[in-house]
Amino acid sequence: MPALEITRSTDDLLSFYMNSGQVLGIMLYPSDSVKRERFVGLFEASITGPPHPHQQITWETLWDNYGFSKQQWRSGMIAGHVLKLFRQIEKHDPSCEASVLKAIHILINTRQVLGKSVKRSRVRQAWSDFKSVSHLWVAAENLSDQWASSPKPETDIAQPIFAARAILDSGWCHALISIAEEWRQFGEKFQHRGGLSLLDPDETWAAPKDYDVIQNYPVVPPLGQDEIRHLESYMAPAPY
Repeated sequence: MPALEITRSTDDLLSFYMNSGQVLGIMLYPSDSVKRERFVGLFEASITGPPHPHQQITWETLWDNYGFSKQQWRSGMIAGHVLKLFRQIEKHDPSCEASVLKAIHILINTRQVLGKSVKRSRVRQAWSDFKSVSHLWVAAENLSDQWASSPKPETDIAQPIFAARAILDSGWCHALISIAEEWRQFGEKFQHRGGLSLLDPDETWAAPKDYDVIQNYPVVPPLGQDEIRHLESYMAPAPY
């Protein structure tokens, strides 16, 4: 499985920022190493200072010019929603046989992402492209919910540029990895009827084996009434 290139560091502030940049780059570009490295390089330049006195690299330039793409952010959030809904379905009724298609059905009928409704084809593509980092996006949403309950409304993950700033301000990286690892383990252990894991262990991004995670056992919220209604009305697509 691909491993996050990060260290567990609490003493070296620069290392902490570099870890944050690496994780953000992987969340945004899980399978595009060229764009990821470009983003991480610019992220690091924004932390350590511009290479030339007259070149200002700010969050805004990262956002506007260097691939801190709102489209990528939206796709990652969608994949995270699918994974979370899958687990909520499984928890709601283990005999119901949770499936990605059911999670997608609930998502497109009950939720918006970055203020927009989502189409089935868009969700399926986002799940395909970002499944390998979906656990990281679930963890980011979890932390965002915690931040939103504190006096920091700018940390809403629905506002990516503000959430990115909050990432650096909130000691997020270690907590995010720890939460994400629990979701990854769930996804890799859960097997469909055909014996395939929900998250492929060979493709899903994981923390290094020696990474000292916090033992987290996330509370999986129950499905809402509207979500239950759509789950109960779900009809499997007819076979071709």
